[in-house]
Amino acid sequence: MERFISGASLAPDASSVIISYDEAVDSPISHVVEIDIKSKKVKPLLDRSGIYSKIRSVKFDEKKEGFYFFSSVIDEKKGYSILKIPKESVLAYYDIKKKKVKNIWRAEKSVIVNYSADNF
Repeated sequence: MERFISGASLAPDASSVIISYDEAVDSPISHVVEIDIKSKKVKPLLDRSGIYSKIRSVKFDEKKEGFYFFSSVIDEKKGYSILKIPKESVLAYYDIKKKKVKNIWRAEKSVIVNYSADNF
């Protein structure tokens, strides 16, 4: 099956990799999965089709307890287009055990393209 992969991060212990992907290039629906390197087992971690969409640039934290990612806040009533600037871009953190998202930083009417999670 083909996917539009928007980010990948190798675990600190090199046992797994997380991948973010979109259902289609023009779809706001994103998914994050963890793939075990040895068994190739795929574990869903995060699915978004609501306010936080277009998940990208995933990066494991140092302890493999969660990961950082970008997402876009879109107005679903207006639809989605890759050519439009989102209402907000968000740098967020997903805690794998608690299954909770925490916003780290927001930028209104902007697209964030890069970050370093070394200082969080």
